[in-house]
Amino acid sequence: MTKALNGSSDPRALSRHINSYAIGATAAGVSALALAPLAQAKVVYTPVQVNLVGPHSFYQIDLNHDGIVDFSLSNAVTITTDQFFWQLLLGIPVGNAALGTFVGHGFPIDARAMNSGSKIGPGGAFYQSRGMLASVYYGGGGLNVQGNWADVSNRYLGVRFQINGETHFGWVRLNVQINTTKLTVFSRVTGYAYETTPNQAIDAGETHDDVEVRGSSFSSPSAASKDTTGVHSSMLGALALGSDGIAIWRPDEES
Repeated sequence: MTKALNGSSDPRALSRHINSYAIGATAAGVSALALAPLAQAKVVYTPVQVNLVGPHSFYQIDLNHDGIVDFSLSNAVTITTDQFFWQLLLGIPVGNAALGTFVGHGFPIDARAMNSGSKIGPGGAFYQSRGMLASVYYGGGGLNVQGNWADVSNRYLGVRFQINGETHFGWVRLNVQINTTKLTVFSRVTGYAYETTPNQAIDAGETHDDVEVRGSSFSSPSAASKDTTGVHSSMLGALALGSDGIAIWRPDEES
């Protein structure tokens, strides 16, 4: 007589053993299926609420949460004896790129402000140099506002970046507001996402189709939350005083 797997010669014991194994295997299969959407996620979405307020505010974006900064946003203020600039700039590390329009040599690309549903993928007009989103100017030429991102809400920046030598596409969602009285550019990052499949396009604002939601990283709360109350009066006063006034106003000393 053939012995059962548990060492017993009782056929009923063998049957119970096989049934127990089948039940355990089924339970394991159900657990694996429950985890499948996370493991097979096509879109990784990170919701955030980050404000860039002060003249030196910045925010670093790690789209895939691997500890590497993929893009950065920063406020840049420039003052001369008779001119004042406030710009919202996009930093692009080597190997990455953003959708935009080439302006000219020496000028940052004019980053596109895309609507929800716009396609971001192969064949897009991507540029690897730094980008400009919005700016306000005051000086000899009067008051001037520039950039595709001037006074927009829920628009999307299309990006291309590298993961282990492979190309991936994603988006960053922002609101941008220019105050022409205070001469400031205020922006808020409200989320970003990327497609986990290399060379696969993503729609601006896409956060579904087996989406994986992750927590934010690389935030710089102290740099991104400075208050600019009263800063504009110092700026305009410095311009009025000329070179002596420029020496008085120091952004690094502003609290």
